[in-house]
Amino acid sequence: MTLSAAGFQLLTQFLECIFWGIYIVTLGFCLRALLRWKTNPAEISKTMLVVTLLMACVATFDMVLTFLINLNAFVFYDGPGGPKAAFDNTSGWMDIMGSVDVILQTILGDIMLIYRCWLVYGRSWIAISVPVVLAIAGLVCVALSIFMEITLPSASQFDTPYKQVVVSTWAITICINVITTGLILFRIWRVDRINAELLQDQKGSYNAAKRIIIESGLLYTTVATTTAAVYIAGSNAFAPLTGIDVQMIGIAFNLILIRVYRNRAAELRRSSDRPDCGGTRERGRQAASSLRFVTPDRSRTLENEIVSDGDLEANYGESDVGEGEGSGREHDSSNVSTSVSLQEKKPSLSL
Repeated sequence: MTLSAAGFQLLTQFLECIFWGIYIVTLGFCLRALLRWKTNPAEISKTMLVVTLLMACVATFDMVLTFLINLNAFVFYDGPGGPKAAFDNTSGWMDIMGSVDVILQTILGDIMLIYRCWLVYGRSWIAISVPVVLAIAGLVCVALSIFMEITLPSASQFDTPYKQVVVSTWAITICINVITTGLILFRIWRVDRINAELLQDQKGSYNAAKRIIIESGLLYTTVATTTAAVYIAGSNAFAPLTGIDVQMIGIAFNLILIRVYRNRAAELRRSSDRPDCGGTRERGRQAASSLRFVTPDRSRTLENEIVSDGDLEANYGESDVGEGEGSGREHDSSNVSTSVSLQEKKPSLSL
């Protein structure tokens, strides 16, 4: 059985409601993670909190728009052609706002991924030069697609050149995701290799960080690639996949924060039980966030060899490795600094 355009719109509403429910659950855990460990409001990562709330608004607004579009087509529209004619008119304000909503969520996801990559490489603009150029090109494609959707009355979403612009936008987004994720993973692998050389008994220190980045990246990349492929094929299944994509961007973003702070909480508990930490909260915080290697060469200091991810300020669990926001510098998130220093004779871990 092949669904009509109206049937796919109803399927869009159903699937988006399911994924929105999943998103709301992850949002609750994410806000709990962002706010739970902060005794001082100044310690809250305002960037991550603002982006989290903004993504929540966009995801919710998209679901409401989908409901209003269906309500208008099936209940209020009384023109010729029925619901199909209502759905074919893609130049209405609700359809345009729906496109803007999808675009805004995608842009937020791309910007945060580039931002994380920028922090991981010690705020190096050279490292993110390619993703930034792609992001600028993506914004141009976004502006063109919105302009064409407004100025072409009842334009089909699968017509050329509108289709070419939309496909280019999706291709750029996928490229940004793949490139930045690869750069972050390369940085983690490089730091992990240095750790293995300095501390012979601690290999795979950043396995948890790798899993977080890979899994969250795969979630979004898989959905985005599938959505782009279905759109290129000219199928009406593009509509429900777009709704899922909006929610999946927020879900992937929340899962990174949830898993990082969960690992941090586990390390804080372990740190507070250690005799040298005195069981105090402040000492536990430091133990969960600072890593110091000591070797014979006092002149060398590896300032930017710790992987950090903006919100990845937490300890990644089992290896006593802490990650602060900013690769050896002090940053906004939790005011935690992390550094790798080479100072004394014997490799050791200072907490």
